[in-house]
Parts: sequence; structure tokens; C-alpha cells
Amino acid sequence: MAPGSVMASPHRITGKLEPASAGNGTCASAAAFPGDPSGVSLAALGHGGLTCLSNSAMAFPIRPVVIGLGQQAIRWEVAVALRVIDTLTAGFSAVTRKLWLATVPIALDIFLWVGPKLSVAPVIDQVVSSFRRAVAAAPPMGVPNNDLSQVLEMAGEELQNTIGRTNLLSLLGWGRLGMPGIAGIRPIDPAVDRIVEISRYGQMFLAQIVILAVGLLIACVFLGMLGQAARGESLDLGKLSKNVPLYWLRMMAILVPLGIALMFIVLSGFMLGPFAFLVWAIMLWMLIYVSFFPQGITLANEGPRVALWRSLALVRSSFWPCVGLIVLTNVIGAGMSLVWRLLMASPAGTVVAIVGNAYVGTGLTMALFIFYRNRTEQVPEPLEQEGERPL
Repeated sequence: MAPGSVMASPHRITGKLEPASAGNGTCASAAAFPGDPSGVSLAALGHGGLTCLSNSAMAFPIRPVVIGLGQQAIRWEVAVALRVIDTLTAGFSAVTRKLWLATVPIALDIFLWVGPKLSVAPVIDQVVSSFRRAVAAAPPMGVPNNDLSQVLEMAGEELQNTIGRTNLLSLLGWGRLGMPGIAGIRPIDPAVDRIVEISRYGQMFLAQIVILAVGLLIACVFLGMLGQAARGESLDLGKLSKNVPLYWLRMMAILVPLGIALMFIVLSGFMLGPFAFLVWAIMLWMLIYVSFFPQGITLANEGPRVALWRSLALVRSSFWPCVGLIVLTNVIGAGMSLVWRLLMASPAGTVVAIVGNAYVGTGLTMALFIFYRNRTEQVPEPLEQEGERPL
């Protein structure tokens, strides 16, 4: 490991100094810290400063600190601030070491690919037919009704080719929460797919609510696994199964009001005409500031109010790094999705696209977890205690 890097969480560490070989002259001693829950161990002490710290979780840069070698018991603080590129690198490195982190998005994409498809094509037909009847019964206006009928026909065909061929089960993938998915974009093919059709408006809205709720539960499982990995823990399915329902409730407590607020903002934008850009700017600003609440819930195990507050505080204190990371993750994800779409022309290409998208998407989301932990955990000031010397 290069000097100036650390594999540790940013918190206070206490341990006992033990002698070690100097090696090439840059390491004078080493120390072990069995009481630290993250499994951190001091790997090197340079000439008057700490140069290397490690555990099995992730790599953080640190500032050198002066070590009082006259005391057997020592205490210091680790100050870390990962750059955006370093955060992305750490995210992909963590997923490479723990490939099982991508199993949930892979399993969901396989289901969306080979499983039954839920179609709302009959509902779209009903909508188009209603418009046709309304145009036919309307009195003549400035534009001939024949022209309106042609426009309506074109709009109806477009709706059928887009929404009518969309698998409603694709709503299981909560991409905005960092859950990667690619198979849901495949249009329904009546020649090969098993199709379950929804023919009523009420059924469609009820199905959407149920699918979104189930998808959020799946996303909580995925994000909970990433939270365990970001804390340096091994996969604990028992603990995860106990926490996921709580994660789901906390997510709902945020997402439902947030969704209502976004709908109000969107509708207001349409009504404001040329001033709509102000509304869109407010919406974008709001989304940036609440971007890290999933990490607060599933990594720090915080409630909805505290998770939102921590997200606001994080973006406020590190605005440009947050914006840079959010932009980069979205650009990389969108760019790679174009590649995956091209590969999905064949079954073999679809398999490659599903696995590749799960790996890339999980790495990007893991980077957000590492960034959150790196930037939000505050190191308390050291207190002098008997037998210990603050550094």
C-alpha cells in the first residue's frame, strides 16, 4: 500500500504501540487495535508521521500526525477526504472484492428478461378510443376534425409502441435509489413473451402501487447489503432480514411526500409557461440536496428526519464534490446503458449486458456509500486520560 493511504473508517482509534522492523526505513513501528470494531491496524509509522493505515474495508487518504513515542498508550484522529475519482475507484474495488453485492440486480434483471410481462396495452387502447369519440362528437373548429383525427392516430400509435409495449414490472427497479437494472427497457415482444394484460384503469393504478412497493423492498435489500459492506462487515442475512422492513418504512416516509412535492412542482412548471425553468431549477436543487438519504437510512441506520438532515448537511459542506460525484455517476451510467442496449440484440449479449450493468451500477452506488461515510463521520476531539497522550 502506498504511503498516504488508509484502509479504515474515519473515527477515533486507540491502541498499544508495539515494536516492528523498519524495513526500508520508512516504517519504524506497528500497532494492533483489537478493540476497534472496524478491525483497523497501524501498518507504518514514518519519520514523525503516520503514513499507512489499513483494514479490510476501503482505502482513505490521511494527514500525517506526530506520534509521541515516549508513551506506550497512544490515541490519535484520522482525518480523511477522498476525491471524487478516488471514491469511484474505491467503489469499484469494493465490488470487485465482493462480487456477491451485484447478485440482487442480476436476479431482478433475469426475472424481468425471462419472466412474464405485464402489459397495459388494453388500457392505452381505451384511452385512444375515448379521444377518438371526443373528436368525432366535437363541433367543427378552426382546424378540420380530419386533421385532428390523423394527429390522434399518430399519437395513439406512438403510445402503443412505447407505453403499450412496456413491461409494467420494470417499475420493480428503483434506479433513482441506485438499484441498477437494464432488462426492464426491453419492449414486449408478443411473439416470444408471456404477456399478462391489464384492461382497467383501476387495475393499472393498483398494480403500479404494488409493484413500486415490492420494488422498494428489493432495493432496500440491495442497499442494505451495500451498507454492510461499506461498514466493513461481512454479509449477515439474519441481520439484514431484520433491518430491511425498517429501511422500507423509513424510505416510504421520505419518498411519498417527496413524490407528491415533485408532482406539484412539475404541474406548477407547466402552468408558469416561460418561467417554468425556475421551477425545474428548484426541483433539481432539491433533488441534489436529498440525494444521500438512502445512504443515511441503510448505512448509518438513521431515521427519515435525521437522514434528510444529514444529506442536506453533507451537500452543504461538500457541495461541488457532491455535484461532481452525482454528475459522474449519472453520466457513466447513462453512457454504459447505451452499450448495454446494443448488446441486448441477442440472448448472449443480453446476459453480458445484465452482468456488466449490474457490476458497473453496483460499483457506482457503492461509491456513493463510501463518499457518504467518508464525508459525514466526524472524528471527536481527543480527550486526555490517565496513561494516554493526545496526538
